[in-house]
Amino acid sequence: MRDQIHPGKFRFGVVPPAGPEPGVSRADPGAIFDELDKVPLRAGGTMALDRFPLAQDTEEIIQLCGVDGCVTMTNDESRVACRLSWDAKALPSLLLWISNRGRTYNPWNGRNLCQGGEPVASTFELGCRPSLAANPINAREVPTAISLDPDQPVEIAYRFEVMTQ
Repeated sequence: MRDQIHPGKFRFGVVPPAGPEPGVSRADPGAIFDELDKVPLRAGGTMALDRFPLAQDTEEIIQLCGVDGCVTMTNDESRVACRLSWDAKALPSLLLWISNRGRTYNPWNGRNLCQGGEPVASTFELGCRPSLAANPINAREVPTAISLDPDQPVEIAYRFEVMTQ
């Protein structure tokens, strides 16, 4: 089985300051990149995070910033594509969660292969304080928070589609 992620256009990608699984995550903490198939590694070189499963066991989170508001995941075997589109003015980044047999403890036992995409206005999954403070994402003019006003509701449109190829 081969899956591929097509993230649409983005201005830059960034690796969080610490991986989701210490000692297992391979991406270079804090690295900035321009292509999903060339994410810098801690040990040097790059890793392609656009096709799954990966050859190496790992757990990764990366953030694509300044996105166009569309991501498509395709499965070569089933010939099914899932597309998520959203209002990128409200949620200008896409967090990609990648689990590729990197968690060897229960209940995963080194068998979990999954990927997820989460539209966000945040600094990784680090919460409110880092997202409201100066950080490497908003320093590059990509908002990491949404202003809320109880008198002006915020609506974020999104669409999820499943298609056969």
